[in-house]
Amino acid sequence: MGLRLQGKVAIITGAAGSIGRDAARLFAEEGATVFPLDRDRRGADAQGHEAIVRLDADVTDEASFANAVSECAARVGRIDVL
Repeated sequence: MGLRLQGKVAIITGAAGSIGRDAARLFAEEGATVFPLDRDRRGADAQGHEAIVRLDADVTDEASFANAVSECAARVGRIDVL
């Protein structure tokens, strides 16, 4: 694998589940800074993603999701991939 996403910032939703977990791992392997997001923060934490912060949010709740996106943007200044 290369570092095709080096310098990119990604929020990966559903990070506690199999597809989200695998996507977060792949993005990290490709060099992205990953913010795993899931309504089950403990589940996302248990996946062992290397990340700045794990975000707990429910993407079906607009306010919850908006807060998580704002937190990510405030920490690193931008979001390249969602």
